Amino acid sequence: MDLSNNLRTTRKQAGLSQTEVAQRLNITRQAISQWENGKSYPDIDNLKLLSDVYGFDFADIVNDNVKLQQKPGLPEKQNEEKQTEQPTNTPAEESLILLLLSCILFPIAPMGIIIAPFIIWRNKRTNRFWRLILLIAICALIYNIYVLSAGFSDFLGFGTTSYK
Repeated sequence: MDLSNNLRTTRKQAGLSQTEVAQRLNITRQAISQWENGKSYPDIDNLKLLSDVYGFDFADIVNDNVKLQQKPGLPEKQNEEKQTEQPTNTPAEESLILLLLSCILFPIAPMGIIIAPFIIWRNKRTNRFWRLILLIAICALIYNIYVLSAGFSDFLGFGTTSYK
């Protein structure tokens, strides 16, 4: 039995409704419903309060849930390896990569025009340094356009005066 079914079963055994439990925990009834349907999970503090309300041991629920998450037939070490193999890309890592990339754009004139719009598009408000990334990427884009137009006009000889 998983955590959601355990919560539902113990609540019913205690003879409580979702509303009564929600009032005792000072949360919404919808949160209790989501926990019991497996759409979300209670945090540690709420699990501790639930164990007090329902009268069960907190450690038993947590240990049962950990055992259920392990795949049957595999030793525990292999299960841990499988869980750690998945790469994680957190917003903090992404924001640092975007910040570094936008700083590198200044000396590389032609690439800045191509990469800066991508950085602006990829930058999200959830990133840690989103304003700084946006400012640097826009400045890099303007600078790269200026350098490219100055080089192009110098190549074509615009703005030079010649006396013959």
